[in-house]
Amino acid sequence: MKRLLVFPVVAALALLTNACYYDRFEALHPLVGFVNTCDPALDSTYTASIRYIMANSCTSCHNSQSPQGNVNLDNYTGVKGFAESGKLLGAIEHQTGFIAMPPATRIKDCEVKKIHAWINDALKE
Repeated sequence: MKRLLVFPVVAALALLTNACYYDRFEALHPLVGFVNTCDPALDSTYTASIRYIMANSCTSCHNSQSPQGNVNLDNYTGVKGFAESGKLLGAIEHQTGFIAMPPATRIKDCEVKKIHAWINDALKE
């Protein structure tokens, strides 16, 4: 009787330990054409640079499913609106008068430069 219980338990443990492999954001959402360089002038468009930065730093909390603080940054329209209002730069640069985002860390300087370039380049999609 004990042998009959061992197989289902082992099978369940095997499934549970392997389930996390496919939960990596990059594996689920590959960004074709993403420019992985620190030259903000290279391609300062939402699709090439900003979408990736938002996905890695912001959308775990600020997405259409659970927009914490009523902020949705998982699409071009949402990010553009916060960029135009100045709230995006205020938050990621941890400026006085803004809630610092992300709260526990800072976005890399290179990524902040890319966001500046995108804003200065008329928020191209």
